[in-house]
Amino acid sequence: MAVWLTLLILAVFEFDGFKSLPLTTLKDWQTLVMIVLFAFTYSFGIVIDRLADSLFVPWDTRIKNKQFARFKLPFVIMRAEVSKDNEGLREIFEYSRSRIRLARASALNFGLITIVGLLFTTIRVQTHKSTIFIFAIVFGVLFTYITICSWYTLTVAYCNMVSGSYDLQRKESNKA
Repeated sequence: MAVWLTLLILAVFEFDGFKSLPLTTLKDWQTLVMIVLFAFTYSFGIVIDRLADSLFVPWDTRIKNKQFARFKLPFVIMRAEVSKDNEGLREIFEYSRSRIRLARASALNFGLITIVGLLFTTIRVQTHKSTIFIFAIVFGVLFTYITICSWYTLTVAYCNMVSGSYDLQRKESNKA
């Protein structure tokens, strides 16, 4: 997140280097400045995560509808049902969900880095503009695509884990 935000700020505002910044006056305030920057970055990261979540909802819904069409219960109820008495399984589910969130946010961030990097190149770069443009497009699209594929794979695996656990639990309860 910090990369594309920094590139956006540098693309929009003139910046002639750190020499013109009064950094020596901030020396006594460095702890406070770091706390404020951390709080801002963390809060903005939460907003970006929610944005990424809302952008991926249609795909996520399609995957879950396809994976759970044969069940009568909604996905959330099934997940709660199979993990209610199994702390280890609940931890595995949470770990999987964290990896899905990370892949989803990374896909959005790589996409934004690509777009803002191209904007920065257009506005601020003077030499080798076409080479940088091609490099940014190729690697930006590649990284974005890889993280979207990772998100998809992780989401399908997570759904399979929940449905498999549910099937196993039903078989065991039918035996009893």
